[in-house]
Amino acid sequence: MGFDKIYNAACKKDAAELQEIIASACIDEFKTNHFFLSAAAQLAIEGNISAVNFLIKYSANINYAARSEEHTSELQSH
Repeated sequence: MGFDKIYNAACKKDAAELQEIIASACIDEFKTNHFFLSAAAQLAIEGNISAVNFLIKYSANINYAARSEEHTSELQSH
C-alpha cells in the first residue's frame, strides 16, 4: 500500500526511499477508507510538521496537509 510506505519514508525523511515509491505511486495516495487523508494530512494531524514539509518538498498537495487547521500556519508554501 502506497500510503503506509509514503508515511514511513516521510517519518524517516528518507529521500531515496520516497523517490522510489513515488516513481510508481501518487505521493497523495489516501489511507484506505479515509478519503482525503494523505500521508501529509495524517502527519499534520499528528503534529509532525517537519515530515509534512518533507513531503511538500516532493510535491505533496499542501491542501490535503492543511486539512489539519491547527498546523496550517506552520506549513511551508509550494
